[in-house]
Amino acid sequence: MQCPRCQQKVALHINQCPNCKRMLKPLIMRQHIALSTQQRQGLRQNIVTLLVALLFLIGIVVTFHVALKQVSGLIWPIIGLMIAVVGFYLVRLLRDWISGQVLVQIDQLQALQEVRRRGGRRFYGDFRAIGSQQLQQTSLRTCN
Repeated sequence: MQCPRCQQKVALHINQCPNCKRMLKPLIMRQHIALSTQQRQGLRQNIVTLLVALLFLIGIVVTFHVALKQVSGLIWPIIGLMIAVVGFYLVRLLRDWISGQVLVQIDQLQALQEVRRRGGRRFYGDFRAIGSQQLQQTSLRTCN
């Protein structure tokens, strides 16, 4: 962050500029804010998709158990693992949707990388605390 008076770079956690002694507004590094309507709708769509996948897997288990009694013993742990993974993601999405909040974290962008491919171009940002993240074109417009 920069001091608005003397334009010197100041660490995010400092409340007073060391050069001109101006008091700075402290940044809240993490905060919970309410989900937007679009975020709620996206969570609902993902929840429905995972529920359909979970019901499909359970249908496969019932079909194997009823129709094919002599199925290899190796398939049951694989199907159980698939159900556990889908269930884990489903519980996470449900928890986020029910809480109605999202965690927002402020971080410093250290590097921006553009990768060009046939399907278009993608942007990756390397942040100090949260690491590398893929960025969307709309988020890049708001940063400028």
